[in-house]
Amino acid sequence: MAELTSGRLGLFGRVHRVRWRIAERVGRALVGGRLEKTERQLARAVADLHEAQRHIHAARRRIADLGDQIVRLSRDRALAADLDRLTARLAEERTRTAETLFWHARSIRWLAERWTTSAPAAREDGPLISVIMPVWNRAGTVGTAIASVRAQTYRRFELLVVDDGSEDDTAAAVEPHLADARVRWIAAPHGGEAAARNRGLAEARGDVVAYLDSDNTWTPMYLAAVAAAFAAHPECATAYAAQLVVDHRNGGFFVRGEPFDRAQLESANYIDVNAFAHRRELVDRFGAFDETLTRLSDWDLILRYTAERDPLALEVLGGYYHLGLPDQVTQQRDYAANAYRVRRKLERPAPATLRVLYALWHYPQLSESYVRAEIAALRRRGVAVEVWSETPPAAPYPPGVPVHGGALADAIEAARPTVVHVHWLGVALRHLDMVAEAGLPMTVRGHGLDFDPEIVRALVASPTVRGVYLFPAFAAALADAGEKVRPMPVCFDPDRYPPAGRKDPRLVVRVAAGLPTKDLDTVFHVARACDTHRVVLAVARVSGNEAFTDALVARNRALGSPVDLRVDLQHEEAAALVADAGIYLHTHGLLEPYGMPISIAEAMATGCTLVARRCPEAEAYVGGAGRCYDTAAEAAAVIRETLAWTDERWRQARLASIERAYGHFTDAVALRPLLDDWLRLAGA
Repeated sequence: MAELTSGRLGLFGRVHRVRWRIAERVGRALVGGRLEKTERQLARAVADLHEAQRHIHAARRRIADLGDQIVRLSRDRALAADLDRLTARLAEERTRTAETLFWHARSIRWLAERWTTSAPAAREDGPLISVIMPVWNRAGTVGTAIASVRAQTYRRFELLVVDDGSEDDTAAAVEPHLADARVRWIAAPHGGEAAARNRGLAEARGDVVAYLDSDNTWTPMYLAAVAAAFAAHPECATAYAAQLVVDHRNGGFFVRGEPFDRAQLESANYIDVNAFAHRRELVDRFGAFDETLTRLSDWDLILRYTAERDPLALEVLGGYYHLGLPDQVTQQRDYAANAYRVRRKLERPAPATLRVLYALWHYPQLSESYVRAEIAALRRRGVAVEVWSETPPAAPYPPGVPVHGGALADAIEAARPTVVHVHWLGVALRHLDMVAEAGLPMTVRGHGLDFDPEIVRALVASPTVRGVYLFPAFAAALADAGEKVRPMPVCFDPDRYPPAGRKDPRLVVRVAAGLPTKDLDTVFHVARACDTHRVVLAVARVSGNEAFTDALVARNRALGSPVDLRVDLQHEEAAALVADAGIYLHTHGLLEPYGMPISIAEAMATGCTLVARRCPEAEAYVGGAGRCYDTAAEAAAVIRETLAWTDERWRQARLASIERAYGHFTDAVALRPLLDDWLRLAGA
């Protein structure tokens, strides 16, 4: 006890002496007038100490990780030799497989080129076949294509070569073939292959129409087989043949000649227009090529022309299709956006029994364009949609659907829905009992700002809730919550955000809700660091946070207005702005869970290259459509790098963004699980 007391007194004495020394130094500082300087030095010292501590902690973590790696390596050392041997064997197998495939491809080519058809020769009085050949800057190949038509054993044809505004020597390459009276040259302004084919259809005189592109060729028996098939089967209006596909990407060959399968054709095209023929009357009944499609207009036409009756599958090798040439449309135009538009024509309407009441916090609110995108897609499918809004929006837009106020129970009574659909987890939890009392099923769409695993579990536990649809990263984190939790990515409106034809590479845009969590200060830093670019920030006021937007406007003015700041743009105005921009800058404070901000998908859909705040969720979302950053300085540096991009680099970036948006975030992909569940609830 005496020792303990002595130790405490000794400690108190040391503390007392330290206090006197500090007091003495402070006194001298006061006397010398240096207190403020001392405080600054002390603050810097403390900051340096904290920074040093962070570095020490980081170093300790790196050392621990390195130790773990060393342990793992030591455990794996025994496997290293086996791994080397397996790698060597794999390389040998790959070499042997490549050689085998090469010789198989050569064999396929040999067999195809020597294969004879059993199709009978056409009659002397067979139909006139109009062959339509669009051509654009193909001086090097068009002559060979024309020669393969002139070499047909069936002689009753006309060839319409439609020049789609070529700027090379295409006309000179075609000139020698015009001595054949069956070959006609038609000059047209550049409008794309669909417009060129339609010009040919308008000029065609034949009862049957066939197509050949200027970089492909036919076998001599093709038109004879077509004419004979239509003569033998007057009830049929379409036919297609097999093709030998020459793959210039790897030097391989394969035969494309599958039996007809409507479901397979609706999924993806496997009948090439170069081996497809039809009766002329179908053009009047079903229309010509859709000129709004920049690609896949042939797939769209074949789908329409074969809808009533299956085509004849001709047992003949119709021609050669060259795959992977650098100037092909398939290499230059986006696929996913055009495929979406083709498949959309195949949509079947939802039953009239499906009625949905959206229960929302504030509707119609500009910053929640994802709600508008959802409703637009569902109404297009024939779903009857009405909305109940808990509070008025701060920045409204024209709703386009019936909107109820007042009590939710009254809205349910008026709308008589099949299901109540709620955006935001907290809103769903708040109104769960009311929907349960009405005896209706509820579905819930979660977002990033309000993601809370406990709320999700509470909703899942209720028999009223039939599904909670979360962004894929959130759904994966709650895989143990049960089958009611379903992954569903963001969904943008393709009608409002189609691929843009032209982009301004020096226009940077950010569209955001006026909330502190959006880290909009980064936009100001980027604008000041990128004086070579024009930076536009479009902000929508949010209920309860209107003062934030006012402060943002004041800050921009105080900084000398480095940002073109626009408040409460309507969706159409924001879409036009994004369509013009070459770069979309997305900012995020990472202070709440990172969801899937719809403005990213909307910008990608138009062809913007993305610059987004780095986190695992953002990197998974953006994919190859842009780059991520950690700091405002890094974001500015990424944007300045684009000044050195070539036109080709911009084209590739544009295609990458469009492909990603239309391949993953259209309503056809995102809303499919939700719509399927609603149809089951409606008994459809």
